Amino acid sequence: MPPLQRYRKRRKAQEPNKNELKVARGEAETRHRTQAGTLRERFPHVTRLELDLRMVTPAGATLQQEHRLIQGGAPLLLDIPCQGGCGNGLFLLTQVVEEMLPVRQELREGMGLCQGISYADPKALCNTKLIYRIEASYSPTSSQS
Repeated sequence: MPPLQRYRKRRKAQEPNKNELKVARGEAETRHRTQAGTLRERFPHVTRLELDLRMVTPAGATLQQEHRLIQGGAPLLLDIPCQGGCGNGLFLLTQVVEEMLPVRQELREGMGLCQGISYADPKALCNTKLIYRIEASYSPTSSQS
């Protein structure tokens, strides 16, 4: 008769707990803020940005409406998380601003569609709309950059 072997329960790999994840998210947000830079650092010829944002569901209901004023020392954090039915969508307004400011464009209006996967139907996209209006003010200079 073989000797009795003790059964040893296998432990799963240790994963970070809720508090560790929360601290990591906070550190990531702080790092993101410092890497984003301020309006003055990234675009010294721009005095301010005004953003009018409206997030709308595919059915037409307004989820969020916001007016932002960004001046000199404010961090340039312009990527907007989707408030629709996906939970992970992101509207990349930083790209829009990076296209318009170097050419000294004063006004840009547009719309973005969320491409996140819908909670309601995993085979469908979220399609929440972000309607934006960005107005830039520039410092007066004798020659254009």
